Amino acid sequence: MSEAVTFWMENKNCVGKTAAIIGEQALVCYRDRYYLLQGGVAQTREGKPLRYSRTSLPANWKRALKGEVQLPAAVPTASDPVPEPIPRKRQRKAAEKPAMTEQKQESAVDKSAMEPGPPVKSPKKNEARTSPQPPVVANCPYCNARHEIPLEKGKSGKPFFVPCTRCSNEFAVRLVPVTIYQAQVAGFR
Repeated sequence: MSEAVTFWMENKNCVGKTAAIIGEQALVCYRDRYYLLQGGVAQTREGKPLRYSRTSLPANWKRALKGEVQLPAAVPTASDPVPEPIPRKRQRKAAEKPAMTEQKQESAVDKSAMEPGPPVKSPKKNEARTSPQPPVVANCPYCNARHEIPLEKGKSGKPFFVPCTRCSNEFAVRLVPVTIYQAQVAGFR
């Protein structure tokens, strides 16, 4: 086919070459990519135009590019019933749900004759239990003595002074959140 066609894509007019046409849709080659057009506009998903490479094209468009003729479906007349398209996986599940809810309602009616028990509380996924933070370890910069500092003392992120129990020098400590809190120390003489 390869006739030039102007179409609208991402707030601008683009000119590409028609590669194939199926029904009301056209496959257009623009800058070495293929775009699906309907009504002179590139089809989009989540705000971005659907673009394909030669290998990522849907099967029906690959066949159309190879020249395999697809016979258009017969136009239904008023007496012919309109065939329903085969639903996708999600649509099939949604179509099956009403039948399943009817069965559940019937079983719920049977269960209502029995005494209802206390409501069962299901655990929420977001309610993850966190273990309490152990004291943060800070080593004295002068004598390398180990000091355990409670998290509440420096949780604000501001530095504070700690007197060393071994050498009685004072050093500054600031608690820094990482995956767990760690201590940064600085000595002053």
